[in-house]
Amino acid sequence: MQKRRRFKQSSSLSDRLRQMIEGLRLEAETAPESAQAELNRRLASAEQALRIEGWLTSNELRPPK
Repeated sequence: MQKRRRFKQSSSLSDRLRQMIEGLRLEAETAPESAQAELNRRLASAEQALRIEGWLTSNELRPPK
């Protein structure tokens, strides 16, 4: 059985999502109207992923000690 190659991320998921959101916003401003719907959909998905990641890493979800 072949082993999977692992890749160590250099930045956190929330940092990468924030960068992606900023890039999508800039791209949506200059994109033609035909592409804006797709970019807005991707932007909404990235923003939702950032919110979910925030919930999952919040202190309220930690088990009591």
